[in-house]
Amino acid sequence: MKEVLHLEIRKNIFNLLLCNPGLNLSIIAEKLDISVQLADYHLTYMKGKDLINITKEGGYKRYYIKGEIGSDEKKILSLLQQDKPLEIVMFLLNNPKSKPKLIRERLKISPALLSYYLKKLAKYQVISDTNSSEKNKFYVLQPEEIITLLIRYKRNMLLERFKGTWITDIPLSGKIPKEKK
Repeated sequence: MKEVLHLEIRKNIFNLLLCNPGLNLSIIAEKLDISVQLADYHLTYMKGKDLINITKEGGYKRYYIKGEIGSDEKKILSLLQQDKPLEIVMFLLNNPKSKPKLIRERLKISPALLSYYLKKLAKYQVISDTNSSEKNKFYVLQPEEIITLLIRYKRNMLLERFKGTWITDIPLSGKIPKEKK
């Protein structure tokens, strides 16, 4: 592995993926301020040296350090890297047993798109609807595990983009901002 990472750019890609598993090619290039072609070249090289895994999800190739993350977590992370599924999960963490109408209204999402994402989140066993007389009320199946996953990969912008929906006025750095005058 040492010879594979002897170039600074490969070390940077490796470290980025270690902290941010499941990024796609364009995000990797953007974060490292390199061209997509250069990022693709080094990722392909690293894949050939059996250092990274590539999965295809939602039309994107997603990159992971080999052996660092399980297949179930990969699926969940690939979903939560998309804005709307993440918004839905964050909303349901704060508002369990919500009806689709409430989710649509609060998140300003069309019924068809909400239905699509609810089915996809349910397929990966992230959410479910209640199994009682309160049908069509959705909740996160294992909230502790999802929260742990979100916290573990917070650098992955999972929370940074939506910290206002879950944690208000506290930056992810852990520092409390000074009061505005």
